[in-house]
Amino acid sequence: MRLFRARGGAESKSRAERREQSYTLMIVPSAHSRVHRLVVRERTLRLAVAGAGAAALVVVLLLVGFVRGRMQTAELTRLRAETAAQREKTAQLARDLVEMGNGMERLRTFEARLRTAFDLEPGVPVREKVPGIGGGETSLADMLSGLEARQADLASQVDRDLEHLSGRLVTQEQGLSELVSFLEDRRSLLAATPSLLPTRGWVTSGYQKRSDPFTRHQVWHRGLDISTAAGTPVVAPADGVVTAAGREADFGNVLALDHGYGFATRYAHNSRVLVRPGQRVRRGEVVALVGNSGKSTGPHLHYEVLRNGVPVDPQDFVLD
Repeated sequence: MRLFRARGGAESKSRAERREQSYTLMIVPSAHSRVHRLVVRERTLRLAVAGAGAAALVVVLLLVGFVRGRMQTAELTRLRAETAAQREKTAQLARDLVEMGNGMERLRTFEARLRTAFDLEPGVPVREKVPGIGGGETSLADMLSGLEARQADLASQVDRDLEHLSGRLVTQEQGLSELVSFLEDRRSLLAATPSLLPTRGWVTSGYQKRSDPFTRHQVWHRGLDISTAAGTPVVAPADGVVTAAGREADFGNVLALDHGYGFATRYAHNSRVLVRPGQRVRRGEVVALVGNSGKSTGPHLHYEVLRNGVPVDPQDFVLD
């Protein structure tokens, strides 16, 4: 029994050794040198190969991470440069938008003043501040994910500002177009308004009730009597057309002008009328000479202004 066990133990050990193979590495430094043998078991060799593979994998992963990091750094640098350029362009555009808005505000103020001066309805445009555009710095970790979104936000903001200003421009253009039409019509009205005294002198009798110098009766004097030297030029107080140029018993040499917009003027006691019926005259143009014709106590000009056929006070329209 003991011998059997001993044999059995030896045989088991021998079989275990045979199952675990080994490899012998022979190293011969030179022809006469001693041969060195290195016995490597299979399990050790497998562990070495596995370790070498793991090390190689780690190296590959490190290289991939390094290359990816370099690529991300290059991309980040490029995006930073593009973002800086885009931010500068956007900031310049924002400044231009603000300047445009300020210019439109000045136009709006000018339009409002004109509307107030000429008693027009208030305009539609309302003062609105152009929104500012900008953005702060962000961290490196968020830069790559946020740059595109921020640029899109900036572009969207600029588009909204441009759309807003475009709408304001349309409104401003409509208001100014209406104002220009009104002013063109008002310019014609101003040109037709008798705003000048037709001659230089002294107003000796105004638009009022007075005693007639010949009959001594109280009558309404329908114009101005301007005393001055005979031969003094009489000028048209506004643009118009000559409707009458002749002689009347009481007023002597008479001139009548139609200025349009319901305005008409008459000039009496002239020594001479220098224009003829149907002739167009301009404001300031000499149309007659002061005289003493008709029923007159001395050289002077009798000047009347009629509006829609009704005499009115000439001094209500005189601007000079």
